[in-house]
Amino acid sequence: MVKKCKLCEKILPFDNFYKDKSMVDGHRNFCRKCTYIRDKPRHIQYRKTEGSIKLETERKNQYRKDNREKFLAHSMVQNHVRRGTLEKLPCEICGSTYRTHGHHEDYSKPLEVIWLCDEHHKEEHKGDKK
Repeated sequence: MVKKCKLCEKILPFDNFYKDKSMVDGHRNFCRKCTYIRDKPRHIQYRKTEGSIKLETERKNQYRKDNREKFLAHSMVQNHVRRGTLEKLPCEICGSTYRTHGHHEDYSKPLEVIWLCDEHHKEEHKGDKK
């Protein structure tokens, strides 16, 4: 399915639009690129404040401390992908190659990952919480 971006007026597949449940077709009216361009000044303005930088750093450090094994597993996957010793593959469920994530079934085996697109990775984690 395709949709026309209201800003750049390009006709693009739904994959190029962020999901938005409030919209009739379930996707925003601006493509990802236009959304980024439109929202960038607001993000920059917020990120420049001293409090936001300090808060973000504190959150990252706390997460790393509380989830040491997860953090190390994620870092190891990122490093191996960057070096080329581990290849990002398409989503094992739908075959999408857009923004695939390495999902760990067991963090003690950091390089054993299942490659999932963003949508299926979120669904996988929703199942973990039940």
